[in-house]
Amino acid sequence: MSSRAMNDEEVASEMNKMIAFIKQEAMEKAREIKVKANEDFAIEKTKIVRQESQAIDAAFDKKRKAAETALKMYVVHPRYIPIYSILIDELRRVYIFALVGMEQFAIDTDKQ
Repeated sequence: MSSRAMNDEEVASEMNKMIAFIKQEAMEKAREIKVKANEDFAIEKTKIVRQESQAIDAAFDKKRKAAETALKMYVVHPRYIPIYSILIDELRRVYIFALVGMEQFAIDTDKQ
């Protein structure tokens, strides 16, 4: 710039250049902020998805272990088979005895 005074047109022209520069800088800054916000959002979303996925995996593992434990409770260990056989035979005898007793009771009640 020279040391002479600017006329109104020159002042307006310089002001328009400064306004355009400031506007361009603001637009670039806005784009940077938007990109950063999108990156932060993606990072946070990934973090939340990972946490929820881990929670689902943990719940699944807990239910799987509970199911395995329940299954083990119903599976007969081979060393208990003889004991269970004896118990089942005894239950059959008691059942048959009860049936015979009920039949006899029914016959006796019919006779009266």
